[in-house]
Amino acid sequence: MGMPWVKLYVDLLDDTKLGFISEGAQLLFVKLILLAGDCDAEGYLVNGASPLTLSEIAWRLRVPIDTLRDRMAELEQAELVGHDEGEGIFWVVNFQKRQGRSQSEKRALWRERKRRQKEPTENTAESRGNHAGITPLEGEREGEREGERERKEESPPASQDPFKHPAVKAWRAQSKLFPSQEGAELLVKTFQNAQNIVTDMENLSTFWKQNGWSMTNIVGFCDRYNRGDYPGGHNGKQPTGPPGQATGPPIVITGLDETPEWLRG
Repeated sequence: MGMPWVKLYVDLLDDTKLGFISEGAQLLFVKLILLAGDCDAEGYLVNGASPLTLSEIAWRLRVPIDTLRDRMAELEQAELVGHDEGEGIFWVVNFQKRQGRSQSEKRALWRERKRRQKEPTENTAESRGNHAGITPLEGEREGEREGERERKEESPPASQDPFKHPAVKAWRAQSKLFPSQEGAELLVKTFQNAQNIVTDMENLSTFWKQNGWSMTNIVGFCDRYNRGDYPGGHNGKQPTGPPGQATGPPIVITGLDETPEWLRG
């Protein structure tokens, strides 16, 4: 299920990149933002795990394909739209940065909150620790702010697009999925010093799938790589135990079951 709505910022009126392209390209850019929201894949224009072709984009936006091709070229030149010719995929630049969390991440957070609500807790000052006197809503907001600070500290420079990194491309080749921004950055951080990313990714992915574990668990996947506890891994030991566990909400790419109506759009 895609995003039911997207944000449009009034500063687009004074955006110099938009100001120097044709009105047709400007309108197309707004339509592409809507389409990216419907795809709900960090700004990438996809249908599930497959990139949308120009013909498919033209049909969705009801634009003649020749007109679409010319206007997309304008948007690429203005750096408002990205295009990877090798993989044949388009994306809206800075979409996720402006729109916030994707629907899948919101669902994951909702599931995590429900899980925590079911866990038994002691209503004592000791169990609350330093959070005594803080309401659940305040604690949640503080947690989000702290998470945002951590992501900014750990994120690669803006000039380095994690989705173009060999580690992310190798993971996508094995999973046939699109990772979230956090997932892509974690893959880059984990595999950046690998001598042979493709081989390491293939070895770990084969072991991972043979055990029936989901490739959407990027946290556990990267933890297993760091441990080297798999055939072909760096520690040479016999693989044991389940995949690593995240300390916070799991990084999830696909939708989840048991999602409330207000999150389904």
